[in-house]
Amino acid sequence: MERVTIDLANVETKDSVHVVLKSSMNLPEYYGGNLDALYDILTSSYIKKRVEFTIIGTDKVPDNLKSYIQGVLSVFKDAQDKMNHKSDSSLMLIQIR
Repeated sequence: MERVTIDLANVETKDSVHVVLKSSMNLPEYYGGNLDALYDILTSSYIKKRVEFTIIGTDKVPDNLKSYIQGVLSVFKDAQDKMNHKSDSSLMLIQIR
C-alpha cells in the first residue's frame, strides 16, 4: 500500500491548498486545482493501487480557510466511498490527524 501524507499546516489560500495537494500526491500537470478536479483525480484511473492518505495540519489553517478545508476533506471522504464501493477491497483509506 502506498502511503501519502498531506500537510496543510502552512496553507494560506485556496490556491496554496491545491499546490500542497498537487505536490504531496504527485498529481499530473493537468490537475485543475479545485474541488471538482480533486474529486475527478481521486475517482479516476489515476489511483491504480491501494493508497492511504493521511491529512495533517488541518487544525492550523487560518480561520478564513476552515470551511474550504472541510470541503477538501468531504471530497476525500466522498471519493473514498466511491472507490471502495467499486472494488472488492478498499482502494483508498483517509486518515485525518
